[in-house]
Amino acid sequence: SNDAQSADVSQRILGKNGVNSPSLGTAEPEMRGLYILLTMNNEGGMEVLKYSGRLCTQKPEIFYSKPVQLALSIFQAKKDHNYAKFFRLLRCPSTPYLFSCIMFKYVENMRKETLMLMSKVYGARHKTTGEAFFDSYPLERLVNLLCYEDESEASEACRHYGITVEGDQVLWRHSKFREPRDPEKGIIIPLKPRKMIRTIESKLNGATRLSVCRGGVSCEGATLYKAPTCVDAGTLLKERQKAQERKREE
Repeated sequence: SNDAQSADVSQRILGKNGVNSPSLGTAEPEMRGLYILLTMNNEGGMEVLKYSGRLCTQKPEIFYSKPVQLALSIFQAKKDHNYAKFFRLLRCPSTPYLFSCIMFKYVENMRKETLMLMSKVYGARHKTTGEAFFDSYPLERLVNLLCYEDESEASEACRHYGITVEGDQVLWRHSKFREPRDPEKGIIIPLKPRKMIRTIESKLNGATRLSVCRGGVSCEGATLYKAPTCVDAGTLLKERQKAQERKREE
């Protein structure tokens, strides 16, 4: 029923015993992790560093939770331009759906940086012989590395940035990375990624939007439960006794 669903949502946010519960904000680890992902670009990453520093000092149990540590790993991978780690975390089954959705906003730039770097490293020529090495790169491998939907999308991305593709191979030696510009406006033409059904949407496993909102696709450690202390239990017992006494008087 709708009442039962509303109660479930309230319990997830407020805790089992309402606003006075010691488990107030049970989804806090997940929410903190999502906040870190949403603010990764702020102040060149300084906001995340300051925020996580305060969190470590003030709420260590939240800081060391799995969602927060995962978010910090994603932040570090992006900050270090570690594309292999970034996309490995994105496609990892244990990275929850909502985390992956936020990572999607950084996919376009991470792919662009990766292709620019690979075009410089691969297909280089030996200083003495002039012979090219690591020239041919399988398109299928690029699909898996950068989480493209298929070889068609990967090939389109390569051509967009001036990288040569012949058949199912990327030929770096014949490529020169460039960002295309609009001939009239002179602005860089972006390459928006396709909807990532294979990598992100598959993590839904048939879950509805309501289920997502209720934490149905959250990762392990997304909630933080604390057992009531003796003081809390005693307070609840006294309140119950007072309520019973008022009933008798009525």
